[in-house]
Amino acid sequence: MQEESSKGWRYRRIEKFKPDELLEAANMLVDIFLESPIFLHAFPDGGKRRKALHELFLASLKDAQEHGIIDVLEGKGFLSLFIYYPPGHYPMSAMRVLRRLPHYLKLLAISPTGVWRLSQTQKFFDRIRPRTPHCHALFLGSVGSGKYGAFLIKKSLETIDANHWPVYLETQDPRTTKLYARYGSRILTSEESTPGAPTTWTMWRDPVA
Repeated sequence: MQEESSKGWRYRRIEKFKPDELLEAANMLVDIFLESPIFLHAFPDGGKRRKALHELFLASLKDAQEHGIIDVLEGKGFLSLFIYYPPGHYPMSAMRVLRRLPHYLKLLAISPTGVWRLSQTQKFFDRIRPRTPHCHALFLGSVGSGKYGAFLIKKSLETIDANHWPVYLETQDPRTTKLYARYGSRILTSEESTPGAPTTWTMWRDPVA
């Protein structure tokens, strides 16, 4: 576990969440991404969307703590959280999906239509994703000021650049494109994943020596 304190915040790399930390992280991500365009499209009903995202983020966090990297910035609770995967570890294999099946079955029960929409978007992502080995930035969430996310990205990029990994990501939020552009990412594509879906921007960042 890596820890570093600065400005009253503490940077930490999660090796394994404690049960209460896992719930805190999932709830934080739900609150942050509740109005995300891709999830608004998949789950128009707000009540169902909150329940669906809770299951989705629990599954994502559990998988990432085993196969990816989770960096957090915390003060009194989590301030920012970044999930990313080293080259070759994303997307999830069929076996890893099966291990999280209880969450996905609950997700399906909440909204079969929403799951179908997300699956179509995922097929689109799988089709356009670069074949060059890369680090996949999955979720970056921050509460309050954007300075928390900016600080955490800089810390995480130290690991990424030390391993000479290029970084790839997909986002439906134009603010995210500006944030990542500040740290060397460039836009590759901009298009709808399916008719009526929000625009997805894909971005790429070469490693910095």
